[in-house]
Amino acid sequence: MMVGMRSGDGRPHPAAWRRTGTAVFIVAGVLLLSMGGAIIAAPATIPLMFVAVRRHPTRVFRIAGTLIAVLTAAELAWALALALVKRLPQSEKAMRAGGWQETVITESLAGKTLGVLGLGRLGKYVARYGQAFGMDVVAWSPNLTDERAAEVSVRRVSKEALFAESDVISLHLVSNTATKGIVGAREIAAMKRTAYIVNTSRAPLIDEQALIGALQERRIAGAGLDVFWTEPLPKDHIVRRLDNVVLTPHLGYVVDENLKRFYENALKNIKSWIAGEPLTPMAK
Repeated sequence: MMVGMRSGDGRPHPAAWRRTGTAVFIVAGVLLLSMGGAIIAAPATIPLMFVAVRRHPTRVFRIAGTLIAVLTAAELAWALALALVKRLPQSEKAMRAGGWQETVITESLAGKTLGVLGLGRLGKYVARYGQAFGMDVVAWSPNLTDERAAEVSVRRVSKEALFAESDVISLHLVSNTATKGIVGAREIAAMKRTAYIVNTSRAPLIDEQALIGALQERRIAGAGLDVFWTEPLPKDHIVRRLDNVVLTPHLGYVVDENLKRFYENALKNIKSWIAGEPLTPMAK
């Protein structure tokens, strides 16, 4: 039996189970896949890496989640936005070098416009954070309606308007073939030179080269990134060297409360499997 705690742990080759005699492999994330005598687990938010699984009948189960898993990702998005406009990395660096107020000038969020790309479970919380900070909040997604936007007291706008008007843009869309590259060179070119973009959702939503080019040429003010096109992020990746980017290592759900719940739920499902008891089916 093997138990992994991060998404990167959920990708062993199926041959590894046969060599080690592993009956159960658990990633304390969201999905459990049952194949024959093995239970295989992978986070729900990444494509399954087990090719062998796709060649056999499977059943899908959910490890019970928690609202904290949603809230903490929204909190991180807002933390990145604050770090950008309040120049927290620059201030911290300047202070350690003996500097004081003359080295850093920050910005206010009050009266600015927050653009939320995707007003779902995460997006609605980020919208509320923006409102609490006195921001005008606009939103867009392919299927967003005026009624849904009104429920969160947000103004629905076109995608073009969102990128042109927003001072901070936060991405909260599901990553799939339809949304891949939904933020491309055209959208980034429409942004204000003083605007910031935050992505705690999935890296493929943004065209990598278009974003890097805009950051290098300072055609936008900066970016806050928790997700990357290659993970782990290569040590020599250029975004590590850009001073207008705030980086976190995919920490959206990595909080004490979530990890405790993940371990508890993983153990509960392992015990149920050993006892031959049913697991909780994933909601359709």
